[in-house]
Amino acid sequence: MTRELFDPSKKPVKTITPDGVEHDSGLEARVWMYTTVKLGIKWTHRNSLSFIMETYGGQYKPDYVRTMPDGSMSVVEVKGWLGDRVTHIMELMAAKVDDPGDPVSEYSVIWSKGIEYYNGTTEDYVPGAFYVCPNCGQAWILPKHSHDCPQCGTRCDYDLCSVNDKTRPDGKYSVNDHFNRWWKETGWGPVWEKWLPQWIAQQEQRKKSEELDASYKRALFERYPELNLHDQSKNRELTFLTRFAFNGTYTPELFYTEPRANVQRFGTALDPIAVVIIQDFHDNYLAALMRQMDYFVNDLGCPVVKVVHIDHRGIHVCDKHNPLGFVDGAIYRCDKCGKEYFAPRDHRECPCCDSASTKKLSK
Repeated sequence: MTRELFDPSKKPVKTITPDGVEHDSGLEARVWMYTTVKLGIKWTHRNSLSFIMETYGGQYKPDYVRTMPDGSMSVVEVKGWLGDRVTHIMELMAAKVDDPGDPVSEYSVIWSKGIEYYNGTTEDYVPGAFYVCPNCGQAWILPKHSHDCPQCGTRCDYDLCSVNDKTRPDGKYSVNDHFNRWWKETGWGPVWEKWLPQWIAQQEQRKKSEELDASYKRALFERYPELNLHDQSKNRELTFLTRFAFNGTYTPELFYTEPRANVQRFGTALDPIAVVIIQDFHDNYLAALMRQMDYFVNDLGCPVVKVVHIDHRGIHVCDKHNPLGFVDGAIYRCDKCGKEYFAPRDHRECPCCDSASTKKLSK
């Protein structure tokens, strides 16, 4: 049986919260969001204070420190589980709390199954929880058996998200569960519910687009066989390394070549390539792809000399004449060499023989 400590699913992961703060684990990040955003606690130190102690490593750096109304320090540690070193630290910190000359007045360990709290008034650590003062509005970590506001002395109320979680089989308090419920209600939940209908609508548009894309593709092969399009949906001949998505590579579905007349290829060099993209649905995927293809067209060392995008609005071409974007284009046939090709409407010369005697084939 795998020990919880070595469970890969519980391995700490570097987590960045929406305010841009980096944390050593997801639990630490969730506690930060819960205490600072939900409860409004202002921590005096975050990973910026250490204690020289007789423990492993010779020192101990807590996660959060808060200055109490009397000027003392409330020290907080966040851990996924209570291991041997944490238990040892708890003993050493309890000794600091018991020392009347030490600035540390209370110590809490927030972990996945609850809060362990000690302020020197009990024999050992006791269960703690988050409390909010109904008088001054301040939030605190206090013992469950005694929860008066350190600021004004008023009896504090449980934070609404910090009551015992009766849904857990063991009935224990779970910081994770409470945070996730609150974050769903106030954070990602409303955004997701608002976005979900848009996403469903996008899927409908995407489905219609795919059907339209397929019809455009069939029309190209049926009406313009002399384009000599390579269909890579069945046999991949060409792929690109990219600097964005697609797992670092992109395989165009369609491409053709524009060999230059009277120019003989050297060795395995490729003829100039025109990539053809048929996609009627405009999204971030397509935008990133277009930027990458534009980069290839502008790279003199790359054999891609032209990119064609086809959607319901027509044919759009990016080439050496229009290297910074796409312009309206069409399919042409050269009267001199017979080559069929895509070209922008303002530069329709044959790319193979430079002849200006050409005929427009497409609408």
